[in-house]
Amino acid sequence: MLSKNWRIRTLSTFFQVSVKAGIHSLETLSIHRRIEANSLVGHLLFIYPILFDLVFFYRSIHELCRVLREEVRVHPIVDSSGMKYGKLSELRERIDDLGSAIQILDFDHEFFRGANQTWGILVNLK
Repeated sequence: MLSKNWRIRTLSTFFQVSVKAGIHSLETLSIHRRIEANSLVGHLLFIYPILFDLVFFYRSIHELCRVLREEVRVHPIVDSSGMKYGKLSELRERIDDLGSAIQILDFDHEFFRGANQTWGILVNLK
């Protein structure tokens, strides 16, 4: 199990590089040092669709797939009002083109209204 401090440092690096610098890369992790674990991105991508565009979402997921060996989970797949992200189908097609497969995973609980599904992305980058 990955330590909480490690997870916080990794997400902090992701935010600093992707959002503040406008560069969508975890530069400190090369493809040769891919992480032997899964990642859960909670409340990052689709919660605030007005702040980020489709390109940001795609690059963010692509980068997580690049540094992980197995699976990326994106939760939830709705915005803060409980509505599914409007360009989910288009984003899914782009991720499928990477060679990764997306599963929708259902959960019995909701952190807020509509937030009971997660994307499970099985990483297999071409």
